Amino acid sequence: MKKNILSLILIVIVCILIVPKELQNDTFYLIKIGESLCKNGISQIDSFSFHNLTYLYPHLILCYLAYFAYSSLSFFGIYLLTIVFTIILGITLFIINNKITKNNLLSLIFTIITIVLLKNFITLRGQIVSYTIFILEYYFLDKLNITNNKRYLIYLFILVLILVNVHVAVYPFFWIMYLPYVGEYLYNKVLKKDTKINIKLIGISFILSFTGGMFSYLGINSYTYLFKTLTNSTTIYISEHQPLILIYNGVIILMFIIMFYIINNKKVLLKDKLLLLGLGIMTLSSNRHKSLLIIFELIIINKYLTKYLTFKYKKVICFFEEKLFNKKNFALSIVIILFLFSPYIIYNINTDYINSSLYPIEAVKYIKNNIDYKNKRIYNFIDFGSYLMLNDIKVYIDSRTDLYTYSYNHYRDIYEEHRQLVYGNIYYEDIFEEYNIDYVLLYKTNIVATYLKHDKNYTMEYEDDNFILFQRNII
Repeated sequence: MKKNILSLILIVIVCILIVPKELQNDTFYLIKIGESLCKNGISQIDSFSFHNLTYLYPHLILCYLAYFAYSSLSFFGIYLLTIVFTIILGITLFIINNKITKNNLLSLIFTIITIVLLKNFITLRGQIVSYTIFILEYYFLDKLNITNNKRYLIYLFILVLILVNVHVAVYPFFWIMYLPYVGEYLYNKVLKKDTKINIKLIGISFILSFTGGMFSYLGINSYTYLFKTLTNSTTIYISEHQPLILIYNGVIILMFIIMFYIINNKKVLLKDKLLLLGLGIMTLSSNRHKSLLIIFELIIINKYLTKYLTFKYKKVICFFEEKLFNKKNFALSIVIILFLFSPYIIYNINTDYINSSLYPIEAVKYIKNNIDYKNKRIYNFIDFGSYLMLNDIKVYIDSRTDLYTYSYNHYRDIYEEHRQLVYGNIYYEDIFEEYNIDYVLLYKTNIVATYLKHDKNYTMEYEDDNFILFQRNII
């Protein structure tokens, strides 16, 4: 127990240090939607853009939590909430690793490695919750299959209910986690081998998880949300949806090398091989799945490596465990962690919650003080649309990209229009005229800003180091 507590203390310290203070645009719209939900309830029509589109709520519970944190402690509250979710993720990783391997030291090491590798994915988005859900699902499914204890059916169903109300876009991945069990069962049946897969309980659990989507506000849309995301134009242009380019991902190259070794190892269970193979394919098809490959490959590596090391070098591991968890060395471990993570500490100390080069902080102040923005239409870039939302300025587009695609709104592909305009592929005036745009807020470096500077029908209203605001004078 003492070793577990000390391990958790080290993990909590790492989790706190790894969370970035700087916020990103998805967090802004979570806050604003949460505010609207608390004050006005659920509405069918989006009130944050001037398109009057039908809006679904894929992060319903997270929106409430984000607004509660923000209304309580402003951006510091959001930072604290992100830390809390990261700590929950880290603690869950350690507990599950420890339960699987029965080895405190190696579980601690692999948990810290996992958290560090996930650094770029740590932010207040749905994934910060869904990672924890999938880790628990992996463990509960295994326990359901091994013990035949039906209480795990309840645990798995509870996880589904949380997932569909926090991050519905990844709901189908919950079902995918069942496929390795089905694959191993069918493989053994075909070869007429004895199988350790309790396909009846696994099947019941799958059916229960499949019905979970009906307990979401989205209802039937819970089942189609991901498909619509994968088939709209955002997957072509948004980096996290694009196929992985291995040459720029050294860590993932290493993960693939290790994965091939695991797949060829006869001592590894087929269901674990199938899970890694599926995650490898998903990772190659989309950058966003790197995080899942990191999480589960490291859990599986720890699972089998610990079994090997404790068989061969049990005394050595016990020796290092005893050394690490005495008072002197534990204190030294904290000092080492603080030293190794000092760049993160320094970065957070010297960083604001909002990056003024990415978000138009001063331009928004100017708009709110000098323009009748509630009755005017402002064209904006997608990158900072959510920040305008946060400041009660209706947007042309924001980082809820799915909302602005035809597959969702059945109105028009606003996202594609925006992309074409940003790259100067269509005439800006055609878009501005169609939407009755009054003002245009751009990054100074964008090509459209250059055009507008030389267009007599546009007057520059505001300019700073990064942003420029034009008034459109055409009647």
